[in-house]
Amino acid sequence: MWYAVSRDSGNPIHVLVKGRDLVLWKSKNDWIAFDDRCPHRGASLSLGKVKDGVLLCPYHGWEYSSEGYAIRVPAHSMRGPARARKYEVSYKYGLLWVNLDEGSEEIPDFREYYDNSFMKVECGPYLFNASPFKVVENFLDVSHFPFVHEGLLGTQETPEIPKYEVNEKHGKIIAKNIRIYQPDPDGSGMGGWENYTYEILSPYSAYFTKEGDGSRSFSIFMTVTPLEERRTLMWMIIAINYPGDPKKMREFQDTLAEQDRKVVESIKEGQETFVSSDAIVVAYRKLLKRMGYI
Repeated sequence: MWYAVSRDSGNPIHVLVKGRDLVLWKSKNDWIAFDDRCPHRGASLSLGKVKDGVLLCPYHGWEYSSEGYAIRVPAHSMRGPARARKYEVSYKYGLLWVNLDEGSEEIPDFREYYDNSFMKVECGPYLFNASPFKVVENFLDVSHFPFVHEGLLGTQETPEIPKYEVNEKHGKIIAKNIRIYQPDPDGSGMGGWENYTYEILSPYSAYFTKEGDGSRSFSIFMTVTPLEERRTLMWMIIAINYPGDPKKMREFQDTLAEQDRKVVESIKEGQETFVSSDAIVVAYRKLLKRMGYI
């Protein structure tokens, strides 16, 4: 499984994924990921530095190649007998992704990202003290808009969510024709009826596109990184095919994420009751169960 871990800031970089400490570093043109532990005496490699395409341990100066081999031990002028554990890294959508070797799934598709007719705006990451699945469920949920995001993504005067269809196609769950009135759907202050299409891309990634009156299109690609059992980072990328102010859009999304965070972190486990507006969440739960995540 691939997890988004960084937006390429620093060399080396410490990241945490599912309770596992990793170090990301750039060797010439390639990004590399190791366990953030020197096989010699256990020091954090992320405290070291990159020099001439190799990673230097901060404790005893052992030098590691991009394949994880200890190619120099300064105290003995020799190669080391140790090798750091290496993980596959990919750079996509302006994000560094790490594969923890949990399966063969590919990084989810975000088709608007490479379409030059769309402007892209990076948002987050946002930290939630909650499980990654609760964060994804919240992203998929539209019936909370009139209450958590009142005056922005919804209004209590028009809270109804008409019944919509949920289908599975090519391994992705798709929900279409989800209509809701939004006073300020994108931070521009121009309200109207919006028509959503949601796609569940993986247990940790989802996407929606919404279209209002006319030809404008607004999409968000969202992926979450489970840091620990109840600590999750949420990454977002917005794509729009009409003029907009990236700074204002990012600030708008920051506001929405903070409103979501407070509620999501308050959720307690127990018996739940689902209604038709929860159809996509129910489909997501079934996916998680089928894949063995719950």
